Amino acid sequence: MISLSSAPVEALSNVAHPVLVMSPFEQGPNEETPSNDRVWYDKARAKAEGFLGSIDPELRVEVVPIRVTERSSQRETLSLRFYSSSNPTLNWTMEVETTDSYIENELEPVVRQIYHERRQKRR
Repeated sequence: MISLSSAPVEALSNVAHPVLVMSPFEQGPNEETPSNDRVWYDKARAKAEGFLGSIDPELRVEVVPIRVTERSSQRETLSLRFYSSSNPTLNWTMEVETTDSYIENELEPVVRQIYHERRQKRR
């Protein structure tokens, strides 16, 4: 499942169940995201850093914690945040599948598609 957000809170229509993704939050000292998830997201970030320059030299990526609301429950997870300091329309977060196959084969096409859709919206 891929979740995207460009506003502080946005309903997502491209997933089976409506999901709200809230902006990144500050974690307290007792609120740790499982380290296994961090390993996957760091791997996805490293992969993205390898191809972002070929999409847009000013596009950056970082791993951020987020709070996701699904129906009436909330969960804390990690997300990749893509952003450009020169273009505020190029700012989105996305969850990634925590598999080698997704990171190696699907991450780049998804990021390219989102990037191009957001560039088109600006015009």
